[in-house]
Amino acid sequence: MRPAVTARVVDTHVGVGDPFVYVVEGRGEGARVFADTGAFTVLATKTTRSGDTVRVEQTIACLDRGCAPGATMRRVFLPPARVVNADGTASGRAPAIVVVPRVPAKAVAASRAPYRTQLDVPKPNAPAGAIGVLLLVAAAVLLAAAVAVMLRRPKRAASAAAGRSRADALRLLRESARRPVPDRRRAADFAGRFALHDEANRVAWGPPDPEAGDVQALADRIESSAR
Repeated sequence: MRPAVTARVVDTHVGVGDPFVYVVEGRGEGARVFADTGAFTVLATKTTRSGDTVRVEQTIACLDRGCAPGATMRRVFLPPARVVNADGTASGRAPAIVVVPRVPAKAVAASRAPYRTQLDVPKPNAPAGAIGVLLLVAAAVLLAAAVAVMLRRPKRAASAAAGRSRADALRLLRESARRPVPDRRRAADFAGRFALHDEANRVAWGPPDPEAGDVQALADRIESSAR
């Protein structure tokens, strides 16, 4: 049985980027269908077989300069479809596709692009009262979060400052071991503000003059008391 083929398009007038359907049917025992789309881009393909009939359905679109129109519409021909089997070959051409420009030539040539102005305000999806309630609730939540952050911040800042001051006091106290006696006394007095006040006060202001070992021992005891 010699093969036969039919080719058709669902839409003959399309715009750039508009998908349309190109259908090729081949008939004949063991038929194979070849449906080249030429300058058009294939977006999807579906092939079905029923008895001796093969149907190839392709969704295609003009996405290339090879089919794009200029200032006016452009007629583009698809390559001839072919069907082949053991008894021979048959071919058939689909109708020409007219690709129309997206923008009219008059608009392209205009010195000022025409725009459509929207004058109507779209209606809200929710009632005005409901929107007001939602805004009030959101404002209350944000205010509560801000207050909570402000209340936590001074406590964290004070805790961090206390930790730094204790560490600074211990550092100064240990460094004073290599400095004159007046520096040792001042360092011991400063360290006593954070721990072991009475003991630090005796080292700072009581006789005899504090030695290097005295301030080092005081620093060790203050550090141990903080653990």
